[in-house]
Amino acid sequence: MREIICEANGVHDILNVLHENDFLGSRQLYRGQGKADERKLVPGLFRNVHAGKGYRDNRRIVENQIVQKFYSRAKAYGVEEPQDRLSALALVQHYGAPTRLLDWSLDPMVALFFSLTNDNEPCALYCMAPRSRILDPSRARIDWEAADESKFDLLSFKSPLLDQRMVVQKSVFTIHGCLSGDAYIPIDDRSDVVLPVVHGSGIVIGKGGANDLMRIKIPADRKAVLFSQLASMGIDKGSLFPDLSGVGGAILDDLERNRGVIE
Repeated sequence: MREIICEANGVHDILNVLHENDFLGSRQLYRGQGKADERKLVPGLFRNVHAGKGYRDNRRIVENQIVQKFYSRAKAYGVEEPQDRLSALALVQHYGAPTRLLDWSLDPMVALFFSLTNDNEPCALYCMAPRSRILDPSRARIDWEAADESKFDLLSFKSPLLDQRMVVQKSVFTIHGCLSGDAYIPIDDRSDVVLPVVHGSGIVIGKGGANDLMRIKIPADRKAVLFSQLASMGIDKGSLFPDLSGVGGAILDDLERNRGVIE
């Protein structure tokens, strides 16, 4: 993985870094993380580092239980579980329950927005160029029961059109293997990445490499100006969360950014 520390004076500096390193394009994935020195690319299902071997050997069972509980409670909000496994996991992940998925975006500015949390700490913008195509769950018909997911590291797929938040955030997801056995090794700690290629209803294994992933680390004192510029571009909680929580969050951000003055 390449790492670049960007003393950004504005959004244009971030875009320049992406352009110079060939990480701008329709097939690139972007993910923002607020605590650059603490967090790595580890899906929520694998973050319980104190879990015993019994938990690690039964991650598939644990994940199934999480999905079942999520959709049993989501029915009260008129949400039914999608038929295909990827779409079902995507909605669970997007609303904060732990799965073996990671959230990404096709828009680097959206991902940058999500990195700009925890004001006193540096943040990171991850950029990934999948060597396999981004899967469309509505068209792919993978037999997940037959697929040996333990043999690949990640598979990228498009957001199912289930939720307006996913649409405006241009959500993309990666699904990660390692459902049982050993402790999970973060993608950013690996020298290469095993990527599957979907062929019909099966999965063919291929290999990516270190150059497929880049991390841009942004110092804490640069975050305020980036946050302000993104807001002027219309990228704020109000636009990325098209519901009342987004309205309230955008007002709160205005108050904090303008020291109690609402514009």
